[in-house]
Amino acid sequence: MIEFTQYLRPDGRTRTVTIERPKDIEDLAEELRTIGARFEVEQLPMGDVSLECLLGDPEEPKVLGHEIAQNGPEILDAVDKLVIQSNRAACKRAVVDKAITWYYEYVYTGYEDYILGDEEIVDLYKDCHEDE
Repeated sequence: MIEFTQYLRPDGRTRTVTIERPKDIEDLAEELRTIGARFEVEQLPMGDVSLECLLGDPEEPKVLGHEIAQNGPEILDAVDKLVIQSNRAACKRAVVDKAITWYYEYVYTGYEDYILGDEEIVDLYKDCHEDE
C-alpha cells in the first residue's frame, strides 16, 4: 500500500489514504519514502485528481513527480506513472548530488581520490534508467 496525504475540500483538512498497487510499484514508493519523499493527493475543482511526490521542506518542497487523472480507475495508472517518474527524478538528483560532491572535494580540497570513476557513473545512470 502506498500512503498519501489527501487534502480535502473546501478547507484543506488532511487525512491519510492508502492505494494498493503491484509490489514492484509499492517497493519503488517505499524507496522514495526512505529518502524523505512523501505523496500527496487532492481533488481539483473540476473533479480531476492531482497526485504529487514531494521531497524536502514542506514550505518549499522539490516536486519529484506530478500526475493529473480523472477521479476513477484512471487514478491507479496515474499512481504507477507518478512513482516511476519520481523514482527516476530522485535517481537523477542523486547523480547530480554525487557530481557536486566530487566537484567540491576535487576543486576545493584537492582530494583527487574523490574522482568518480566512469564505471560508477555508468552504474548510477543504469540504476536510474533500468525501466526505459
